[in-house]
Amino acid sequence: MRKLSLLLGGILIVLILVAGYLHEREDTAIAPTQGNIPNLQDLTFTDLQGRKVSLNDYRGKVVLLNFWATWCPPCREEMPMFEKVYQRYKEDGFVILAVNMDENKENLKDYLSKERISFEVLLGNEEVAKKTGLMGFPTSYLLGKDGKVCKVRFGVYREIEEDIKKIIKDGGSC
Repeated sequence: MRKLSLLLGGILIVLILVAGYLHEREDTAIAPTQGNIPNLQDLTFTDLQGRKVSLNDYRGKVVLLNFWATWCPPCREEMPMFEKVYQRYKEDGFVILAVNMDENKENLKDYLSKERISFEVLLGNEEVAKKTGLMGFPTSYLLGKDGKVCKVRFGVYREIEEDIKKIIKDGGSC
């Protein structure tokens, strides 16, 4: 009985530590500085119709580049919020490129058929993950009209609307 209590106590401590780590990680934003941001401008993706899409195609727009997966609860939490922000600011030159990193594309098709997402969903792959140094989901890069990274967010991007408003107010630059 004593061994069982010790074991359960140990498991509880580990779970608390893991939950604390995940909660802390969820709310992490970094200010972009030279050296901590990969070169995103050379990235190419495939859209859902199989066409190649380059991030350079979106120069002159404020871009949210979001890496996500359908199996990721924080990623799914962001999608309705992103849709609202997209609808509100698309006329101001704001676009969302949601790069799905699911290995099973059937999961993506199922998810998209259920959700009402009107912004662009692109397909990522291992090469994209390596080039960006992607370490987890969701990861978002907010880029100004000049392609410069204004903000990087690891976890749910709750302050997206405030950041978009500021960039648009500043003429599209960071």
